[in-house]
Amino acid sequence: MLSFKKFNFFTGKEILIIGLLIISFLVGSGFNLYKNKWKRNDSLPQYEPELEAFQQEIEKILKKEKKEQEVRSEKNKKKKSKKKKKQIVCIDINKATKEEFEQLPYIGPVLAQRIVDYREKIGQFKSLEELINIKGIGNKTFNKFKPYIKIVN
Repeated sequence: MLSFKKFNFFTGKEILIIGLLIISFLVGSGFNLYKNKWKRNDSLPQYEPELEAFQQEIEKILKKEKKEQEVRSEKNKKKKSKKKKKQIVCIDINKATKEEFEQLPYIGPVLAQRIVDYREKIGQFKSLEELINIKGIGNKTFNKFKPYIKIVN
């Protein structure tokens, strides 16, 4: 067993600290040696041209994808602008045409035709609530376009 009696000018705590410093120095030197000598990337410089070419190819692909995304975005904007926007007006349901009914919110061409057909069948509407009798118009739909309709006698 090792005896530190020869180092009687150091206390036990000082010897422990010196030992820890030596171990720290050796571990740090080992990491430094590993970093400088055995690091994998430093030992493969022959692959740098391929790596640069690969990075350039990725950049080309990303630029192409960005351009395609911009084209898709422009097409979507054009589609949205082509949609016919409904002008909300107040109409007399006893005199309105199919096209005028289509201008109301939540009324498409099929529902507008049903309203016109129903009006021709019954003559004239006596109240706004009679529209609820038409297939496709419930209370919710009726309440959504009720502010835009009227009956003029």
